[in-house]
Order: sequence, then structure tokens, then C-alpha cells
Amino acid sequence: LENISWGFLPNRDSQSILTVSSGSTITFDTLSHEGILEDQGRDPEKYFAECGIRPDQVLNDAKAIAASDLPHDFDADGPHVVTGPIDIQGAEPGDVLKVEVLSLTPRVPYGVISNRHYKGALPGEYPENEGRKEGANAANPEL
Repeated sequence: LENISWGFLPNRDSQSILTVSSGSTITFDTLSHEGILEDQGRDPEKYFAECGIRPDQVLNDAKAIAASDLPHDFDADGPHVVTGPIDIQGAEPGDVLKVEVLSLTPRVPYGVISNRHYKGALPGEYPENEGRKEGANAANPEL
């Protein structure tokens, strides 16, 4: 929990979680926000159970975030859980950094794609709707 932010992206004023030298190899464990959001009950085991996912297949990270007191304002914040930022020793504002992804390994045997409440990619186009409806919340996620 100490290495993430939930609902906003780091900026120049954010404290780094790690400082590394150029050429370092870093492993990031990431997770989806699905199942931890307020309109989904902030209970990933229950959320994914409705899709046939066993409790042992739900990431412990997601369970920990959902059970935490990590602040998240459903109306004001975005949905994403973000790791970072990472400082590179000697790098300065304006420098160009080369980042290579060496491998990607799924941590669970499922994936989720969603777009709702006028948030996410292309919120004005997908799904085609008139935006978030009054009263959308954990008790009324269908709105």
C-alpha cells in the first residue's frame, strides 16, 4: 500500500518510492481496479465470485487495498491504482528516458475490460450514453 496511489497520477511534487541507477531492472506487480471500487462493493472476492472466479484466484493485493483505509473518492478520483514514481539517479527534468519492457507475466488467469459512469477511455463515446446517472453508487451500480 505504501508504493501506490489510487485515483490520481504522480506528478513532479510526488515523493518517489524508489531510486535506481540507469540500466537497472525493476519488477512491477500491478493490478486492476475492478472489484475494489465503491460501486462494485469494494469487495474483490465477492465481485469476482459473480464471474466464477475462486477466492484463491483473487490477488491478495486487491483484497488488501479494498480492506484498507487508503483514501479514494469515487466521485472525484479516477479508478486506477498506480505504482510509483521511480527516480533515476542523475536524470533531470527534460531528459529522455529509455524504458524496455523485458517480460509480462499475468498473475491471474482472467482479465477485465470495463467502461462505466462516464470514466475510462473515450468516455464520451463508449458506451454510448448520456453520462453518469444521478444516484450511481455502491448500492446502485447499474446506473
